[in-house]
Amino acid sequence: MRTAVLFIVSIFGFFVSNAQFGPEQIISLNNNNAGNVLPMDWDNDGYVDVVSGAYGKVVWHKNMDGNGTFGQEQIIANTNGGAYQFVDFDNDTDLDILYGYVVPPSSYRIVWIENEDGVGAYGPEQLIVEGESTFNMRVADLDNDSDEDILVVHNLNSFQEELVWYENMDGQGTFSSEHYIATDYFSGYPIIIDDIDEDGDNDIIACTWDLLPGKIDLYRNDGAGDFGTAENLFQFDSFVSDTYKAEKLIITDLNNDGIKDLLINAGHDEFLNRIIWLEGIDESPTFNESEIIYNYETELYLSSMEPHDIDNDGDQDLLLGFSMGNSYGNFSYMLNVDGFGSFGDIVIVDETIVRTGEVTAADLDHDNDLDAIVCSAFAQRLSWYENMGNLGVGNATMLTSTLYPNPTKGKLYINSSEKVSFVTILNTYGAIVYEEDNPVEIDLSTYPTGIYFVKLTTISGQKTAKKIIKE
Repeated sequence: MRTAVLFIVSIFGFFVSNAQFGPEQIISLNNNNAGNVLPMDWDNDGYVDVVSGAYGKVVWHKNMDGNGTFGQEQIIANTNGGAYQFVDFDNDTDLDILYGYVVPPSSYRIVWIENEDGVGAYGPEQLIVEGESTFNMRVADLDNDSDEDILVVHNLNSFQEELVWYENMDGQGTFSSEHYIATDYFSGYPIIIDDIDEDGDNDIIACTWDLLPGKIDLYRNDGAGDFGTAENLFQFDSFVSDTYKAEKLIITDLNNDGIKDLLINAGHDEFLNRIIWLEGIDESPTFNESEIIYNYETELYLSSMEPHDIDNDGDQDLLLGFSMGNSYGNFSYMLNVDGFGSFGDIVIVDETIVRTGEVTAADLDHDNDLDAIVCSAFAQRLSWYENMGNLGVGNATMLTSTLYPNPTKGKLYINSSEKVSFVTILNTYGAIVYEEDNPVEIDLSTYPTGIYFVKLTTISGQKTAKKIIKE
């Protein structure tokens, strides 16, 4: 994987197009400060509905026909807060809701409300904790007892935070007092819960920044909820800058090798912000040196970053949402062009979004590809964009293709189960170096030695990518 080559088309350095996605389709114009989106079949009719959290309420929009025609909002719960998480705290197979809010003048309350009948009748608030302001919350089973616990970052003062967890003691949503993981924690930027070392329990991956270059630490779980001291997985280079810090962190597999990678959004006050890939090389976990996927201006804030296979080629692409204050926002994407973590140019789908919130994906029109769902927080807008891409996996036939000889000193021949209508070759920097319609053979004799990625498109629109070596 190498840094993507960018087309400087718009004022922010994006390539503006919407070839993968159709135009905006409004779900709601009444989502005040919309931030959370959960695509799910809320009413069990076989169609994906949209549940969203805006300040003071949680609502759902029914997918009326399975084709993305949505009904009016239906209120699930009126609340005192926002930043909702949907989770089954009482092991009755329905979704309860976790959230928090400020209690004046300076206290913070974390509560949950129970889904009492399984179809969305929610009960009163049940207090988990009230005290220090809360910077971050995550939910997972931390002690291997088959119920959901809560991980929290509490803000103690301007220079200190603490990382704690609350045990679901009975599997019914009765929570313990705090269990301390780290009391010298600072900044409370992203935390992830994942079994990153593949030993059968959930560990914690946390990002910190204490006026030195930001770092990513691992707290290993012994299986019973006792966590070890911080082990450093990655730290930004102080020779580059001492103020880079991780603002978003995702675990995914970008190169299809079955080993977990880290995807990081790194923020900076003065220099370029960047999206970084740490390639996992074993399950210890151990990572290769960081590689930059994308650089962008510091005026922009990356409000959402999610990996999804949006072009149905079997690898993880990136759905992105950018904002700049309350005046600009966009929804964009980057395609993983070869399945090995080489990303193409960033493509804007819509830049009329004001303060982009969450950008996520689900199949809303039942055609076997992932459509995009986007919140415009400031404009109170909740929208979806149809994926106009290739044949869905349900309709596609299996494509088999080979390129030979590989390695090659010059001529490269294509053997494919379906006629290839277009070929694109990219170098390891993601730049297109060769394109041809209806190819039979490819002549690379004048090209430099090295690794290239060949992307084949068939007459039915199916795509595949192959790595080749030019000797």
